[in-house]
Amino acid sequence: MGKFLYYAIFLIVVFIILFLLSKLRRKSTQELEKILYFQNNPKLYLQLLKNPMLKVLYRKSILL
Repeated sequence: MGKFLYYAIFLIVVFIILFLLSKLRRKSTQELEKILYFQNNPKLYLQLLKNPMLKVLYRKSILL
């Protein structure tokens, strides 16, 4: 019974983390699109893509 509880808590924590990362990925994509398309500032867009924190949100192939 104790192991089941730990597995359930672990799965809940994993799903919460995945949900939060998805939400953050969506928000960052929207902000990057605003900079590129609405502000028409590709230089700033490329500088922001070099941010090491984006590696947590996106796969390397997407950032290239």
